Amino acid sequence: MKVFLAMMSHETTTFSNIPTDCGQFEARNLHYGGGIVETFRGTGTCLGGMIEATERLLQVAAGRIRPTAALRTPPILPPLGNQVHSNPGPFR
Repeated sequence: MKVFLAMMSHETTTFSNIPTDCGQFEARNLHYGGGIVETFRGTGTCLGGMIEATERLLQVAAGRIRPTAALRTPPILPPLGNQVHSNPGPFR
């Protein structure tokens, strides 16, 4: 099984006179191959989350874990603004 993960983050301003070439990306967070997983695993980035989700998906595909579903409905009330009868909300 092959998995492709990618993340690109780039802030652009038309007023900058510095060109954005590969060197700009390499100076920050340009990684290849297994270095991507090792660098971003467990981080609070989008790519870090995709790596934990992908690892979990591979465990499911291999039959090592079996996902389940659960529903919990805590006893809460909707916001007071939705409880008036003149609104088109659920209490009308």
